[in-house]
Amino acid sequence: METNFKNKVKQSAFINWYFSDEYDVKSIAKMVVEKLKDDGAITLSVSQLFNEAGYIPQHICEVDGAEKDFLSEDEYQPSEVELIDDITKN
Repeated sequence: METNFKNKVKQSAFINWYFSDEYDVKSIAKMVVEKLKDDGAITLSVSQLFNEAGYIPQHICEVDGAEKDFLSEDEYQPSEVELIDDITKN
């Protein structure tokens, strides 16, 4: 079943936004250290971070058929936005 999303966000744009806040960087670092102490290994993906994000800001989205409004404060739930892989090499 194919689902069409109005908004899309590239993984690279999401990563740049997500790690632009020092608190988020420290939070992920703490999580990684704790997981390594507990389990000795960690698996972390862009998709996992995206799905666990509290919101996705409109300004990092590529909106089909509409002008991009950089001043917009609209936010979307991760389930309302399609994450586009522009990082993985073929």
